[in-house]
Formats: sequence, C-alpha cells, structure tokens
Amino acid sequence: MYMANIVIWETYCVLNCDYCMYTKDIRKIFSEKELSTVSGNVSKIKKFIDNYAKKIQVISLTWWEPTLFPDIIKTFYDKFDNKIIRVCTNGLLLNNELLDSFSPERLYFAVTLDWIDLEDNLFRFKSQVMLDKIISNIDLLLNRWFSVEILTVLSPQNMLKYTKLIEYFENKYHKYIENWKIWFIPIELVNYMNLDKFKISDKMKSDLVLDLMSCKKKSIILSRQKEYFDELISYYSWNSVNTCGMYKRALHLKYLGDSIRTKWSFNLYWCWSRWHLMMWTMNFNNSFDASFILERRETKSVKLYFKESDSACKKCFDNRHYYWLILKNKLHNVPHILKKTIDLYHNN
Repeated sequence: MYMANIVIWETYCVLNCDYCMYTKDIRKIFSEKELSTVSGNVSKIKKFIDNYAKKIQVISLTWWEPTLFPDIIKTFYDKFDNKIIRVCTNGLLLNNELLDSFSPERLYFAVTLDWIDLEDNLFRFKSQVMLDKIISNIDLLLNRWFSVEILTVLSPQNMLKYTKLIEYFENKYHKYIENWKIWFIPIELVNYMNLDKFKISDKMKSDLVLDLMSCKKKSIILSRQKEYFDELISYYSWNSVNTCGMYKRALHLKYLGDSIRTKWSFNLYWCWSRWHLMMWTMNFNNSFDASFILERRETKSVKLYFKESDSACKKCFDNRHYYWLILKNKLHNVPHILKKTIDLYHNN
C-alpha cells in the first residue's frame, strides 16, 4: 500500500512554527488565475497515477496549510473518487462547514500536536487559545467520525512525556481508539530549521524506548505497534550495511513510523524512503505545470522504481534515487529550501 504526498505550495500559513521552513516573507495568497490551474494539474496527476501507480491508495495533501483552500481539497476528493484523501493540518481552521463536504469513509486528517500543555507547545502554538482550539477540533473530528492521525514533533522538552500524551488520549478517546479512529506518529526533525532546539540525544531515545516498553502491555495503541516493530527488525537487520536513516530512527521509536488499520482494512507503512519517493510538487502559485510527470523518460524511471521496489521495503534504499533524479531536473519553480533538502537526500 502506497501513499502519494502532494505538496501544495500556497506559501501561506496561519502559524509560524519555530522549526518550519515557512517564513512570512514568502506569504502569498492564490490569485483567481492561479487557482484556475488546480483542476488541470490534478487531472494530470490522476492520469499518471491511474496509468503507472495504481497501487497508490492514499493521496496526502500537505504544506503549508491545505485547509486554507478547501476548494483544492475538494478537487482532489472529487477527482480521486477511488482513493483515500489525507489532509495534514494544524487543525485551527477545521469546522463543521468544511467537514460537511467530505465523507469519513474517504478522508482523514493528520493533526499536529506536540503536547496538551502550552509550555511544551510553544514551538508551534504561542497562545492557550490556539492550543484549546486544536484540541476542541480534534473532538469535532472524532465526533463526526473522521479518523485522526496525531503528529508529534519530538524535542528535548517533550520527549519523555510522549507516553503520557498517548495515555491522555487513551483515557479521553478510548472508544475511538478501540475503533481505530485515532493513531500516533512521532517525528524526529532532520531537515528543518533551528534543529539545535530539537536535537535528541541517543540517551533520550533509549529512555523513550524503555518508557514505551514499560507501558506497552497496558496501552492499546502501543501494543498494536508491536507486530510492526517485529517486522521492522527483519528489514533493519538486512539493511544494516546500508544504514538507511529511516530504519535507525524508527528502530529507536519502536515502530515502523506507523501502520494504520481502520475500517478501510489496509496497512499503510509510513516509510521515510517510500513515502518521499511518491512525492509530487504542485507549485500552483508559480503556475507550475504538472505535465512533466507524463514525459516519457521520467515516466519510465518511475515505472522502474515501482517494479524493482515492490517486493520488499528493503529495496527502497537501493532504488529510491530514481525519483530524486526526476525531481532534481524540475526544481526551477520550487523554493530553494526544498531543493536543498532534496539534494541532501539524493547525495546521501
């Protein structure tokens, strides 16, 4: 099961998190002309996925804040009527009117939340009002029966509180957790800004592992992750020579990024390599033309990736460079920081 991550460069966000590459000097609102290109670009991406990447079942919309443009979300939702849509959001703009346009059967939200107290959320939220709004909107999503993925950026401030965060959610949302309506993904920052504030020592990681193991038996969420951690070990052992970064990070956190099980009855492996290999950038604000994904030479490379990496996760390390080669030739309209990140992954 694959997920395609569609990066929407609307260059506008309602927050300004300390670790984010977003800065106010690039703030920009779509013009009507720019918005008019969305439908055509989405159609081209759909054509490519239908022809060459049918195994992709989840279309993920991220960066900077997709809910600023619900019409774009609706365009993906309508055109990809046989896929599941994932919307990555800070949660501030969620409301009943927005949710009325979508079915919980086909769309879910990834909401960023680092902790339930303002003191440990200051990297992201600067006021208690904001934090309260996020938590109340998580209530709204679950009450409307939308599935929720909680994304937590780990830092020295909240690292050893992570299991407490899980316990808080298990106590508050027990029935939703039992029904697989909520799950958790911890994130270790590696290619963002101000990384000195978020550097996690090996001892902190080891302490977190011990903490997770100690509460696993009484935690529904953590006990469900064990089988995926066991699967990760076999891949990690094979890949130890290649020292793939994703496996090392996931190993510290005791699970394969995450594996989602919902009423849709599928496994979605949150693999750093595989996930980013499925990334297409739609730079609407610069009238970016997504037709490049239909060009013969690059399409052949993507097809080769799918063919060679389909049998096992371990092949991601050997074959992931194909897609970076594709992106590297098409970055003339993409912000410099993204190019720098892509080059870093490609060269390593």
